[in-house]
Amino acid sequence: MKTRQKIISVISYICILFTITTVISSIRQLTQGIEYDTNSHILLRMAICIIAIIFIVIFKKIRIRNIYLRALVQYILSTGCIFLLIYFLGFFTELSKTAYRDVFLNYTIPFIIIATVIIFKSKRKTDKQALDV
Repeated sequence: MKTRQKIISVISYICILFTITTVISSIRQLTQGIEYDTNSHILLRMAICIIAIIFIVIFKKIRIRNIYLRALVQYILSTGCIFLLIYFLGFFTELSKTAYRDVFLNYTIPFIIIATVIIFKSKRKTDKQALDV
């Protein structure tokens, strides 16, 4: 039963992150005058969301005491994997000149927002526990 709940939780996180990144990307594209998005970009965005959630799940298991260091290591490793994905994708399809920059921005902005929320919640929880003792 716990395994099923964990799987549902991971799928939910992927869907939420995919929705957030799609909305951010759509707003960014519309402000730049781009009124369409290709299916390959949407599927790539889903792959990036899956990579991000996999790293979140992995780093829940790996205990790094310093939450800032944990976020930094998670960001560096996940960004590296995403850039490798883009690199290998370049063998099969033509990439735009700004592919790496675009994926960097589309990944970094949500990561910073989510990491800030997680760090803030963790700090509040730690402060509350310190007051209870």
